[in-house]
Amino acid sequence: KAVDGVLAKDTTFTFELYKGDVATGEPLRQVRTSTSGEDVTFSFDPLTYTYDDVLALGEQKADGGNDYYTYTLVEKADLANTGIVYDETVYTIRVRLEETDGDGKINVYAYIYKNDATEPYATLHSNAAEGNNTGTVYIPAGTMTFTNRVEGGFSVTKVEEGNAASAESNKKSFNFTLTLDSDQTFQMKKGADETTVSTTNKTYTFSLKDDETITFSGLLVGTKYTVEETSYTNEGYVTTLKVGDATPTETNTTGEQTITAAGNPQIVFTNTRDVGNL
Repeated sequence: KAVDGVLAKDTTFTFELYKGDVATGEPLRQVRTSTSGEDVTFSFDPLTYTYDDVLALGEQKADGGNDYYTYTLVEKADLANTGIVYDETVYTIRVRLEETDGDGKINVYAYIYKNDATEPYATLHSNAAEGNNTGTVYIPAGTMTFTNRVEGGFSVTKVEEGNAASAESNKKSFNFTLTLDSDQTFQMKKGADETTVSTTNKTYTFSLKDDETITFSGLLVGTKYTVEETSYTNEGYVTTLKVGDATPTETNTTGEQTITAAGNPQIVFTNTRDVGNL
């Protein structure tokens, strides 16, 4: 189990193993594991086979069926875990059993498939002739990995006011720079425009007019970020900034902020331009 982003302490994840090629009905095995962000390894109780299972597969094949047992491994999403994007990978495990010269020993072969692949990406073999057979298939840690993302975001709103603000028919465009502590790909929504964007050299630039809002989502929780508006003091504007519920301050930069999974703060930049009478 791998995690991109920062988790709440002791977040629990659930993995289920089903008999058959679909994850329906009651799972054959279920395991829960907790982590606070570090990668962890989980395991199921072993699936043990006997010589009777070899004979059953032979009968199954004689009846036109497959000569292997099939299992499906998935991660179960928990909607109560806010901000987590779960790995929807489906692993298929096919187990083939082979007797060895009628001596009651079993060779065990496990073939691992990912999603809709028709060829296995991993094959494991327990060879009775080499003394490794126990009648049980063991799949080493790291053979199958589920990676979850912990995501959050924020929005930026532009307000322009004052007796010398730009005309409603020709609103001024204000420029901004978003800086992250690492390059990322994430989602951006501005009005009806919704798309995937990426930073270049850890920055992404955008512009807003009065009463426009841009929303960023899909950023890794724990990411440090800064939003800075280009200075317009030479044009007579005074810029104030409000981050979430904080008190507005006269500045054109948020300073360092951190992406969290708990809510998406609204950042409001207000540019005021007043001209007195002579």
